[in-house]
Amino acid sequence: IKAGEIPTVVIVNWTNGLGQRPYQLYLHSQGEPERLTVPELQGFGQRFLRGEVTQWFRSAPVVDDPVQHDSKSGALEIVGSQFQRLVIDDQKDVLVMFFAPWCGFSKRMQPRIDELARRTRQDYRYFAVLKIDDTCNDVDHPVMTRLTGYPFLAFFPAGKKAAAEQIRVDGRLLGDSEAWLQEAMTKLQPLATHSISLMSAD
Repeated sequence: IKAGEIPTVVIVNWTNGLGQRPYQLYLHSQGEPERLTVPELQGFGQRFLRGEVTQWFRSAPVVDDPVQHDSKSGALEIVGSQFQRLVIDDQKDVLVMFFAPWCGFSKRMQPRIDELARRTRQDYRYFAVLKIDDTCNDVDHPVMTRLTGYPFLAFFPAGKKAAAEQIRVDGRLLGDSEAWLQEAMTKLQPLATHSISLMSAD
């Protein structure tokens, strides 16, 4: 939330229990303190209960154009407004890393995810490796119930995107790029709908 957006007033619908993901946000206002009156807030609450308030999805500005993106540079970073098109609607197997920019573990995994994208780029028609900053982009998908910390890896298989699965790769391997990539592939290959393989390191 930026300075000009304070106060931000939202209703949070904890559909899976208090503090559990995914949750839904319903925006009342941002940066409009004059609207924080009892009648105004009561009316907003009543509209929400009647199902008349549209769900609010936070999305950062687009970071990278998928058409112009060069997979040799690593995984494509997407934002919330691109998630449906590039992950759910796309007829590829998709691996997504949900990260937090302040998280040291996310920073350590990012080079591995970028390397995985580079080393599987020959399979781009069937497999994509993406990353998204989860702290400023909302994703409403059942797999998010598994997110308890960062980074979080989720695999969305082609034709079965609702059945996305969490992928766990031993964090102790982050210091060894080849070992981490090999273990990641052993987790991904049984789930993939098309064959994927690692290119040799440049």
